[in-house]
Amino acid sequence: MITRQVNGGPLVDPEGNPLSGVRVSFELIDCAGNPMVEVDSFSGDVISGYVSVITDAGGLFVVGLWPNSRGVSPTQYRCTIGQPNVSPFLIQVPESSNPLAIFDAMSAGGLPPC
Repeated sequence: MITRQVNGGPLVDPEGNPLSGVRVSFELIDCAGNPMVEVDSFSGDVISGYVSVITDAGGLFVVGLWPNSRGVSPTQYRCTIGQPNVSPFLIQVPESSNPLAIFDAMSAGGLPPC
């Protein structure tokens, strides 16, 4: 399965301290927000829809996510950061060999449903 490296962080608290040991999860969803399993339109691989990572001591994380552009159906990821007062947001991962910064993958206020 093809994945693209997504870099995140540093995640910090309101005082600017790194959030270490925090779970960051990514769930593949359809345009209505429903969890889904997708098929890679090029390789035929079945893509399961949930990946999670834990931030390091500096509040950073790296995760490999399947590019949404390779799917048969329109998809996006719902990103959830395991901290109070942080709302889930949506990202789309375009195909590329270059790493993607998570905050470059989202728009202000999140993406509209695909």
